[in-house]
Amino acid sequence: MNESSAPAVTPPDTAGERGIAALAASRWPAGLAVAMSVDTFSSEVTDELVRNLAAAMALLPTMYVIMVALDRRRLTWPVLVVLLVCFVGLEMQDLVPPVVVVLGVALAFAAVGHVRGRFADGVARLQLVGLAAFGALSVLGLLAEPQLARYVVAAGWFGHGIWDLVHLIRDRVVARSWAQWCAVLDILIAVALVVVPLYLPS
Repeated sequence: MNESSAPAVTPPDTAGERGIAALAASRWPAGLAVAMSVDTFSSEVTDELVRNLAAAMALLPTMYVIMVALDRRRLTWPVLVVLLVCFVGLEMQDLVPPVVVVLGVALAFAAVGHVRGRFADGVARLQLVGLAAFGALSVLGLLAEPQLARYVVAAGWFGHGIWDLVHLIRDRVVARSWAQWCAVLDILIAVALVVVPLYLPS
């Protein structure tokens, strides 16, 4: 039998490997969120931490309002970076509470977006409901007594994690990678606020 008539050698099936690689590549936001939350499960849940998370909660609905107003999902991560940098700067001053500025920015973008017709459909208008709900939980978490504040803040972060999951599934408003990352991080933070004091009391 000559070489030309020899049966072709079939390369090993790499479909499974490609599938695993594709799955890993699509789940990097969740992996990043888990890595970022590790310290949360090994650190004491102090009143200061709860207050900081209460203030930071205002960033969550603000992201969605800004993305509706901009109508550019590819800008989700850059917008997050800008918001975080501004928030850290606000935390370093004592003149104006950061939550007031953040929610003020959200309302400004909501007003501009409304003028431009960005909030015409139901999903877009729902972001204003989210802004009111999570904004209220943020403020309540700052004003409530410490024990109640911990549960209020945990409820807010957990609720926003579910909010992210819904938007991830529906593929709306924000980038899918950001929705996946935010959903996992929000839920893990909420769980840590409730569970950590049980085995790591202050």
